Amino acid sequence: MSVRKISASRLADYNGPRRAKPKLNPQKRERSTLLADEEQLLKALFFDDAVRAFWDTVMGRPRDPMSVWVDSDQSWNETLLQPCELPEWESMSERMKMFVGFDVAMEFGWCFTFTANISPDLVDKWKTEGSDLVANVQQRVKRHMGAKGISDMPICWVLEARTKSGKSRNKPHIHGIAICEDPLLATKLKLALELALATGLDKRKRRTAVQVKRGYAKPNDPMGRFRWVSYITKNAHLYDRRFGKRRVYISRSYTQVARLAWAVRRDDCLAA
Repeated sequence: MSVRKISASRLADYNGPRRAKPKLNPQKRERSTLLADEEQLLKALFFDDAVRAFWDTVMGRPRDPMSVWVDSDQSWNETLLQPCELPEWESMSERMKMFVGFDVAMEFGWCFTFTANISPDLVDKWKTEGSDLVANVQQRVKRHMGAKGISDMPICWVLEARTKSGKSRNKPHIHGIAICEDPLLATKLKLALELALATGLDKRKRRTAVQVKRGYAKPNDPMGRFRWVSYITKNAHLYDRRFGKRRVYISRSYTQVARLAWAVRRDDCLAA
């Protein structure tokens, strides 16, 4: 598995002779280094965004979506990073790519976050059948989103079953991000998640089992936009044999949006 994948895994998840299996400990160390480097990159990006926003205010320029991603005549000498210094898309972790999508969605006011608890009946059914929990969640969510006419909605999510501290087990649930311009589509997403994962519950419990909210970042918090992405991926590195080696899902449409946004930051749209 690539170090850019953030899901935990063990040798038991891989078939074949032991010699043919990947060396996981070096991968873990390399992944930890990559994630730490990306956090430093984010701090520099947020600093540069603040510098550009300051000069836009001083010069009386309107605050347009993504305007703080591009230097002006006043800011170029004060920012820390130039576009050519940003990493290429292919070298970034899943967590970083999820953040880029969240960031551009926040810029346009199209960001929605969600949490969906999975019905114990479904978990027990899949356990009895011996079927893959992650694959079942992905299949059911995709099917019901299609039934609601939102199959192409940019979306990503992480499956977990631990508390915030990661020390104790919790009921399986997913945390995620959706990008949609129309709040009505966010409502359809909530209904789709309820039908997909909250089966067997009465109407009131179904509603509380799934929460879809407009994304936000606390003011005066330099790392504010990274908080949700950091939160939903907090336990991805902790192994859970019920999940196998993959517990992160990023739709193709979400990847396309995030990749284009990163190309704008790197100023390489034409080259792409």
